Amino acid sequence: MAPRKAPPTRVELDASGRETLSRAAQAFFGDHWDDPVSDLRLRLFVDWLQDEAGHLFYNRGIQDAMAAATQAQARLHEDLDLLRKLG
Repeated sequence: MAPRKAPPTRVELDASGRETLSRAAQAFFGDHWDDPVSDLRLRLFVDWLQDEAGHLFYNRGIQDAMAAATQAQARLHEDLDLLRKLG
């Protein structure tokens, strides 16, 4: 069986990001279930998050950045209008 190809929406994490997410997932599972979670299950879960949910968080970050840029641009226009009125 050929390895499954990653979807185009997959968000790649570096090793540090994968480790951080894996530790957080392990803590979550440990807090909510009695059985320990194997390393394989954690890797599969992190892979699933990257494939299926990562783009949702990425897109939200883009939306937030666009909103912040729009607000900064509006403030800049207000400041420039004030300078024109004073000049």
